[in-house]
Parts: sequence; structure tokens; C-alpha cells
Amino acid sequence: MKKRGQLALKPILESLLAVAIIAVFLMVSHGYGTQEFPAQARLVRDGASQINTLQSFEGNMLLKYPGDMSAHVIAIDQTTLSLVSGQKPFHHPVDGSVDTARLEHSKELYFYKNGKAIGIASAPVTLRKLNCRDVKYKADKPILKVTQQTADIAMRFFFKTKLEEVCNAQWLCAKDNSAFNDPSDLFIQIMPMEQDGVVARYPADSEESRELACAFLNNLDIKNLWLLPDSELQERAFVIEAGENVHEQTAQALQKVFT
Repeated sequence: MKKRGQLALKPILESLLAVAIIAVFLMVSHGYGTQEFPAQARLVRDGASQINTLQSFEGNMLLKYPGDMSAHVIAIDQTTLSLVSGQKPFHHPVDGSVDTARLEHSKELYFYKNGKAIGIASAPVTLRKLNCRDVKYKADKPILKVTQQTADIAMRFFFKTKLEEVCNAQWLCAKDNSAFNDPSDLFIQIMPMEQDGVVARYPADSEESRELACAFLNNLDIKNLWLLPDSELQERAFVIEAGENVHEQTAQALQKVFT
């Protein structure tokens, strides 16, 4: 799929390994059985440290612990990483928001950061979020330009059930008719796309618009995402192309960022 700008940022693994952290884990694995510090306690301590490090990490990460975890039960909730080995549990606090999980005798242990989501898993996690901040822009007078195929997105965005309540004969859509008489503070053109997925185009010279378009894509739980600069677009003007199977998600993602 070729797009203008040739800068398609597909959902890729932005960062797979942190060498220094792996080195720490290798030392933990090598230190099993030492009397100075129980290996299980050391593992849960350093695992919690890894979770805390991911809170401030800018990109996405998938990190595999280099040991066999099948003898243990490891769990994480909003405040604590826990490991049970035999009869004695080991606990260590974690910072920030994490995904709750419980891995029972899983051979493999992965630590991940996927967009804003941080947690542990028993198998590799597909990292498909783009690297950007979670920003919002409250638009007072948004206008959407749609087609017959994408009009349902505008209806969902403005919480309307009838097309005539939101769109005029030129396929311009707003929350009420008075919005067409005043300057708009947000313009979004929504086009149909044959492929599954969503394309978001933004003004090439606007960092704010890039962040907003990126945040919109990050609110979509789908695999095929494209973020493209467009030199023909003005400030706070966007072009969205959406596959027919993701219209509802597209409307919800637009609401989260722009309302």
C-alpha cells in the first residue's frame, strides 16, 4: 500500500531489548541458590524494578526473562509483583498503572510496554501502538466531511441516529446547523478505504496535529495503522481513511481525542 509521503509507520516493535536490563536478569539467573539473597526474592525485586523502569520508557518494549519460570507462580496487580515458589511468597511493590495478570507455572516470562499498557505475559505480546503522547483537543465547533460510505462515522461521533440531523447535502457534518455559519476549530475529512485498517493524515508542519493524529490511532485496537504527513493540510485539519469493518472504533477513537 503506497501512500503520499512514504512515511507509513506501521505497528512495529519499537524496542525489543534493553541490554543493561538483560544483563541484570542474567546475573539474577546465575545467582540462583546463593545464601546472601534468596534467588526468588531477588527475581521479584528486579522484576518490579523492570516494571518501574518501563513506566518512564518512551517507546514500546518486549523483554524476555532468560530463565525457566515453570516452577513458580508469578502475579502482578496494581500495587505489587508477587512470586510463589514452594510455600513462601515473595512480594515487591510496583509504581504506576499496570495490567493485572497471574502466570501459573509458565516456562517463559515476558515484560512488556505496549503504548500505555505495562505488564507481564507468558508469551510474546504483539506491540502495535505508535510512540506518542496521550493528548486531547476539545473542539468546540468540529466539522466532518464524509461520503455516503463513511456517514455513519459522523453520526456516531455526534451521537445522532439520523443522517439529516448531522449532515447537509454537501456531506458536511456538525453537531447542529449553526456550526456551519462560524469558523470551525477542527476539520476532519473521512474517506472509505478498501483495505482493513485506518490511515490518519495530518499537516506536515504541525507537531501538535501529528500528536493528535497519533493519539487517535493509539485508541484503535487494530493492527494496520498508518500515520502520514500531508503538506496540503492546514492546522487542525485531518484526513482519515477507514476500512469498512472499523467504523465504530474510528468514531469512538475520534471522540476520545477530540471531544
